[in-house]
Amino acid sequence: MIHNRLETLIDEMLEGQILLDEAMAEFEKLAASKPAGTLLPEILGVPRVNWSDSLVDYIYLVPDVIGKSAAIVPVALKERFGG
Repeated sequence: MIHNRLETLIDEMLEGQILLDEAMAEFEKLAASKPAGTLLPEILGVPRVNWSDSLVDYIYLVPDVIGKSAAIVPVALKERFGG
């Protein structure tokens, strides 16, 4: 369910209907709606998160990595969400 919402959000961003700032605000709302301590994979609805030192502003959802969805996330978010 959450994964579907994020896919829709990404599609809208790619079509130019939503700006990055708006998308990040929606992510923050989604994260805030979860209980404290909820790990990022649960928030994003993916089984795996790969932390990246080179990404700073984006969360990439990868629909199929060896048969499973995943996310590539800035390492700066690791302190907040773990996972």
